[in-house]
Amino acid sequence: MEDNQGLSSPYDAGDEWAVKKKKTKAQIHKEQDKEDLKEILLSPGGRRFLWNLLQECRLYKISFTGDNMTIFNEGKRQIGLRLIEDIFDASPNAYLEMHLEGKDRKEARNG
Repeated sequence: MEDNQGLSSPYDAGDEWAVKKKKTKAQIHKEQDKEDLKEILLSPGGRRFLWNLLQECRLYKISFTGDNMTIFNEGKRQIGLRLIEDIFDASPNAYLEMHLEGKDRKEARNG
């Protein structure tokens, strides 16, 4: 919250109106993120970028290494899982489309 001088005042979690206002702002931001992701998924370049990012997240590879790299790998994997969840929420068919396009690119590279 801001006072009339533009300074932030403490957030009062006991104030029901302030809680509703904060939730509404969070919902607005979440919806905007969803719409932005939909726009990205409409673009072949956007789908290609996200597919490459998902591949970097090692979603379908074993994370365990026996050392601290396991934690690092699980962090990458967690981001990938969150991204997939967001993709399915924004455009349920986009993941399959990205997968098929990625498969076609791989086959074209391998001749």
